[in-house]
Amino acid sequence: MIALVIGYGSIGQRHVRILKEQLQLEVDIVTKQSLGNFRTYKSLDQVDNLALYDYFVIASETSRHFEQLTRLKEAVSGKNILVEKPLFGKEIEFVCTNNQIWIGYNLRLHPLLIKLKELLIGVNIFAVSVRVGEYLPWWRPKTDYRLSYSARRDLCGGVVRDISHEIDYIQWLFGNIVRTSSLLGHISDLEIETEDYASIIGITEHGVSISLVMDYLSTIPVRDMLIHASGGITIECNFETGILSSTTPDHNRSNWDFSQVDRDWTYREMHRAILFAGGVNCCMLEEGLSVMRTIEMIFKNNILELSDGT
Repeated sequence: MIALVIGYGSIGQRHVRILKEQLQLEVDIVTKQSLGNFRTYKSLDQVDNLALYDYFVIASETSRHFEQLTRLKEAVSGKNILVEKPLFGKEIEFVCTNNQIWIGYNLRLHPLLIKLKELLIGVNIFAVSVRVGEYLPWWRPKTDYRLSYSARRDLCGGVVRDISHEIDYIQWLFGNIVRTSSLLGHISDLEIETEDYASIIGITEHGVSISLVMDYLSTIPVRDMLIHASGGITIECNFETGILSSTTPDHNRSNWDFSQVDRDWTYREMHRAILFAGGVNCCMLEEGLSVMRTIEMIFKNNILELSDGT
């Protein structure tokens, strides 16, 4: 099986390593870098025979996804194509019937969320509170954060698109978000053009109240979720510790420990599911488009744009 990875930044490098070393695929790369151990192409247009490849991974800047996905849609059929998240930089209608398109929301494959999905079967959910944040200058130690796509509007950066895993898994577990009100903008001294903070409240199609806070500011990284449900059930998911906890009013508490899950796990399992298991639990094209519609709604319903620490 042969894969073509388009883009060789930090996430492209991770995909290449996992596909080649852990899943034993042959991998070629579209990149302007010179890589002695791989067959490389400077651009997608330079690839002689796209039909040669069984699997495509678009890991380029978000602003280039639409152009590259359209090129593959026109050139190949019957292929699996994974597009890194978010799908596009803005809401775009996109239809593809000749290939299977997946979006790189690999957090769905975390065993903590897989177990949570099992626990939620038949449970009436009232409210969900989600927090996610990490200090942007620490994300890519070898890169000046001010030059990264996260910092640039023209490359579709910003915390809402950058950490849209949370929007995806909220909609996967609790239904599409249908109404929002948000407070977002650039509030810190980070030298970026994009929003570094977002506070969002909303409601899903199933009547679940949602609270979501996202930031580029947390020098104490946070990624967690608190769920309140009927029968006095409270469930806490903490991705930083890997602990899933569920409690009831009679003090019955259950814990599941997924702290041994490493960062490669969810990427590897996502690729494996797409290639060998029909994409079970993976994000499909329409779901990725739904995330884009929700992101558009979040920006549209921003009640007060914060800027420059004011």
